[in-house]
Amino acid sequence: MKLLTRVAERAKMRQKQRGKGVREQVVEHVAKFSLASLVGGMGSFFSNYFAALLLGPMVWGTWQGAKLVLQYGVNLHLGVQNGMHREIPILRGKKESGQQATIIDVCFTFSFVIALIVSLGILFSTFIITMGPELRISLRFIAIMVFLQYISGFYGSLFRATNEFDIVSKVTVIGGLASLFSIILIFFFGLLGFLGGQLIRLLIITCYSYWKSSYSINWHWDNKVLKSLIVIGFPIMLMIFAHIIFTTIDRLLILKFLDAESLGFYSLGTLIFAPLFIIFSTSNSVMYPRFAEQYGKTGDPRSLKRYITVPMEVLSSAMAVLVGAIYIALPLLTKVFLPKYVDGVPAARILMFGLFFYAISGMAGNMLLTINKQVLRLWILLGSALLNFGFSFVALKLGYGIEGVAAGTSIAYFLFFLTISVMAMKYTHAPPKETGKLLTHVLGVIFYIGIIAVLLLTFFSIDVRSSHVVVRIIINELVLVACSSYIIYKLIQRHRIVELIRGRWQV
Repeated sequence: MKLLTRVAERAKMRQKQRGKGVREQVVEHVAKFSLASLVGGMGSFFSNYFAALLLGPMVWGTWQGAKLVLQYGVNLHLGVQNGMHREIPILRGKKESGQQATIIDVCFTFSFVIALIVSLGILFSTFIITMGPELRISLRFIAIMVFLQYISGFYGSLFRATNEFDIVSKVTVIGGLASLFSIILIFFFGLLGFLGGQLIRLLIITCYSYWKSSYSINWHWDNKVLKSLIVIGFPIMLMIFAHIIFTTIDRLLILKFLDAESLGFYSLGTLIFAPLFIIFSTSNSVMYPRFAEQYGKTGDPRSLKRYITVPMEVLSSAMAVLVGAIYIALPLLTKVFLPKYVDGVPAARILMFGLFFYAISGMAGNMLLTINKQVLRLWILLGSALLNFGFSFVALKLGYGIEGVAAGTSIAYFLFFLTISVMAMKYTHAPPKETGKLLTHVLGVIFYIGIIAVLLLTFFSIDVRSSHVVVRIIINELVLVACSSYIIYKLIQRHRIVELIRGRWQV
């Protein structure tokens, strides 16, 4: 009750002091969270970069495999936290504070119990299953991380449910900055330092969240309330699980059929693409509330069409040029910044294009979630995961190695993009011609940039051992920019980007 009272007082105080309505508050929350996501994402990127650089492909690949246990392990709460996130705002609207408190208590109690069970299960596995020393120590740290992730995840869901987005933003920034501890510790302690830094980050986030929430822990178990939370949240958890399977099945297969070092080389692609992915994910987080606001205002899915088409066209044009530029410079970038990972360059070049299709599909996903088509999105994710498994499995069986897996995964991402985009446009009642126009724009730009980049490297090949390598890369990059300048010009002209930046343009 103390927490709920405090939340209500904060909301009234913010509205009174700032004189802002709901819309203004939403925009402010989105802006702060987007900036926080950028800071947090960059902190995580630099932490991962130095870990990959200093640990080497074998140990880094071992961590990438162990991290899968963390990704799957923290989503075994049967959707209870998702159910709380969904129910608290509804009950707050009904002013049923007593039921809110019960739900929060039950959710915390269940999360704590599940966290303890999963953590102990991971810890015990390190004593009874034969594994290498790096994997064993990684899993023992992950056993503690899983527990902290459950508790911090509970607070994160609670903050979002009670509109405490200022705190969510601060937690995100603190998490990103705390990731930098790993860089210092890696220099002195290697893998142990990196794992210790990750643990410290989660501990700081958890303690800060506990301190800011003022939630007085109250152990409470209610089967009826628990069942209702599971009924509400389990479908959401399934969608999260399907997403995790879709984006990790390639790594699982590499560990199964190859080894940790191969996974380390393969991870170069996701590491290089990470800064671009931050831009995509930030754009999605900025646009999602606008989807909901527009749909709530009109109740008509057709009003959301330009919320899909405009951001996708803008992002595809701008990001495609960056992907092409990185594609050309990647061998030199890898030699200079990650010299131990040069064997991963071919796979990384392939995977970058697949990750582009996966990232650009975020707006279509926003659309389906806004109009309550979660089940459809779940089936698309499951189908795409099955395709990813099939393509990657066949590639490994045929002996194509990580390059084959990158190709198979990229094809699966491409088909995912096509499917979810077509379905999203279908629910806006867009005619096939308009859907085709959107797909033609997105695909045309990335294919055009890809072809230019490949042709440049074919006719003006780059040898990283050459003394003129930097000059050659600069020339190729300038040619790429010149060839794509018309695309950028039309993009700015068509969507009035200058007005968008100045805040005088509305979708």
